[in-house]
Amino acid sequence: MFGRSIRVSNLLILYILINIIAYFLLQRGIEEKDEKIRLYGEKESDVDRARLIFTRRKANFFRYQQYEHNMTGPGEGGKEIKLTKEEVALIESQMKKIGFSKYINSLVSLDRSLMDYRDEV
Repeated sequence: MFGRSIRVSNLLILYILINIIAYFLLQRGIEEKDEKIRLYGEKESDVDRARLIFTRRKANFFRYQQYEHNMTGPGEGGKEIKLTKEEVALIESQMKKIGFSKYINSLVSLDRSLMDYRDEV
């Protein structure tokens, strides 16, 4: 009976020692990482990071504007999609089967443009 309690206490002590060693090793790794950041200078400022993000977004927007005018297809520019009678019948049969129609959704491109409703200045 006493042998079992000694084994349990030895396992508990071993578990505690492993946790203490792991804590100090991890803490030392975190401190070394902080030292490297201090050695190589502070990280870039928030202003520089925001300026970089803004210039990337601006470049992407101008690139999008270049090819936006050439885009054609169903739903482009927020225009309606005109369906034939056969397509309407197909949509109604899908509505009865699954409760919604994915036909028009598959026609419209995800990369479509919408009408610009902003006021001109």
